[in-house]
Amino acid sequence: MKSKQKVENDHFYRHKKKNGKVIKVKLRGSLISYLGRRAELVCVMDITDNIEYQEKLLANESKFKSLIENIKDMIVIVDKDANYKYVASSSNSILGYGPEHYLGRSAYDFINKKDLKLLQKVHKKILSTNQVSFGPYRFPDSDGNWRWLKTELTNHLNTENINGIIANTRDVTEEIQKKFRTELISTLTKALSSPGSLQEALSLALTEITQASKFEVSEFWLVGEYGTSLNLVAKYANSEIAINFHKESEGETDLQKGIGLPGNVWLFNKVLIWENLGKKVEFTRFKEANKFGLNTAIGIPILYGEEFLGCFVGITTKTEKRMDSHLDFINEIAQEVGPIIKQRITEEEHRNFFNLTPDPHCLITFKGLIKKCNDALSTSTGFNFEELRTLSFSGLIHPCDISKVQTIFEQFKRDQIPKTSFEARIKTKSGAYKWVLWSISLWKESKLLLVVGKDISENKEYELKLAMQNERFEMAIKATHDIIWEINHKTGELTRSEINESQQPFSLFEQFSENNSLFSKVLEKDRKRVWESFLKALKDPDQHFWTEEYNLTSKKGELLYIMDRCYIRRDNDGTPLRTIGSMSDITVLKKQLERIERQNEKLKEIAWLQSHVIRAPLAKILGLIQLHKETKEESLNEGEIFELIRSSAAELDKVIREISEKTNEVEKSLKH
Repeated sequence: MKSKQKVENDHFYRHKKKNGKVIKVKLRGSLISYLGRRAELVCVMDITDNIEYQEKLLANESKFKSLIENIKDMIVIVDKDANYKYVASSSNSILGYGPEHYLGRSAYDFINKKDLKLLQKVHKKILSTNQVSFGPYRFPDSDGNWRWLKTELTNHLNTENINGIIANTRDVTEEIQKKFRTELISTLTKALSSPGSLQEALSLALTEITQASKFEVSEFWLVGEYGTSLNLVAKYANSEIAINFHKESEGETDLQKGIGLPGNVWLFNKVLIWENLGKKVEFTRFKEANKFGLNTAIGIPILYGEEFLGCFVGITTKTEKRMDSHLDFINEIAQEVGPIIKQRITEEEHRNFFNLTPDPHCLITFKGLIKKCNDALSTSTGFNFEELRTLSFSGLIHPCDISKVQTIFEQFKRDQIPKTSFEARIKTKSGAYKWVLWSISLWKESKLLLVVGKDISENKEYELKLAMQNERFEMAIKATHDIIWEINHKTGELTRSEINESQQPFSLFEQFSENNSLFSKVLEKDRKRVWESFLKALKDPDQHFWTEEYNLTSKKGELLYIMDRCYIRRDNDGTPLRTIGSMSDITVLKKQLERIERQNEKLKEIAWLQSHVIRAPLAKILGLIQLHKETKEESLNEGEIFELIRSSAAELDKVIREISEKTNEVEKSLKH
């Protein structure tokens, strides 16, 4: 070894000091030539503090590395050209790619083109400043979805051992989507609340949803009026493909439960995702989907509480995996719009009912001012809406009914009763009045009264005619003293009209039977005959009329003659339904007939006397006179002839007296 060559060796030891403290030392020995002899120069250094510092540094470095690797944020270091120098392993959990996917590549290779200008601006700024906030911006994940990121950039280009820009990146996709959902729901609420029909509002809402998602086709299907089918009420096409798809499948506008994607969403009441639509025959438009390359369809139920209102259907060319990030988003949107759609459906049903119902409807204040009315009220009265508002509700009412209406309004205002009804006449523009049955219900929320009318003018005319007919009928019954009776053969009930209570030997209401209160008064000699005759008439399907005469005993014990007749109403099979009849008391008529018969007998006797008995004495007188004329020699003397004449005259006088007596008897009988 040459004398000028220095060889240094370091050795590390622990050394115990006099006070017992252990320190760490470094021995450095160097070979030297000393006084012509080889020697070693040894230098002893206390390196305890240095060792402890290095250990702490290593520990901190380990902790820092562990923190970077396990932190939720993604830590990266890029050079001045935005090329990745270091990427923490947390990139795997955030974006689905490991560090190797990014190292050596530029951030410009990944960022969404729509955010490229923003990156360029921030990149330029960070080169001349210490810190810049960047985002939110879109960055792709391993599933092909765009994640929203926010980054804090710190310039360490001049920091030793770093020489780069540290980017602390946080995934804010959920925050952005939540904000976006809130804004979209607000937009949808405005769209669904916009003037116009429900279909127009849903179409406007679909435009917003489709533009915020990856769907080429978006549709709203709602349960029909009778709850038997789903109807396509709104659709939106986001591309030429979607437009052509709708054009070729435009015939499909309603589906039953369990048919097609909408029908199955209805059946199972849950989110359904169907892939490979071109080969899925359950998808009723699979041929059109295959033709235009539509691959995936998502059906999401729209609910109001437990009530199924319909569903949202989104169709796309993308796969299910690439739609995962949108599924929860669209599902939440569907649930949020459920109550709004329910409200619009209810409003539209109410509006349709309000406008289409033939009965007058109006909303009025407690003072009677008309705030809103349907066409039926205008048509019924002849006044237009402006004229009705000027008149007010009370101005339409007949003067005789106004006080009643005002009392009801005051009662509503004071007692807050839920509903009532009344009859009042309403004025028409021609000056005529109509009878209307009004129903009033209170709308507490709006402090208005819903007034619904039903024209009962015809009913009132019928009631008046019926009342007049009933009055005539009752007067006729009183005039004839007939008993009107009715049998309901289904219930077996027998009903009779009321007569003078002192003469009424029967019940007005009872069960029909042979032993009923009136038939039991029929004389024994007639009872069996009459009952069998009536039953025979009931059993004969072709017999509709029945008549019988019989005797019964009155309440006073008098013998009455009765003429009983009825009409039997039958169904198509000839079975009796109702029998309506009348019982006439013909006792007086019967007695008159008997009296007339007796008079006829007397008259017959008078006629016989006139035609036979009175002619005998007359013939004798005439014969004697003729004999006296013809006989020259008188066979009888004059005295004998006169005696015979006197005898015949006396006989004639006797007959005339008998005729006179019988005539007097007839006259007396007529007086009684």
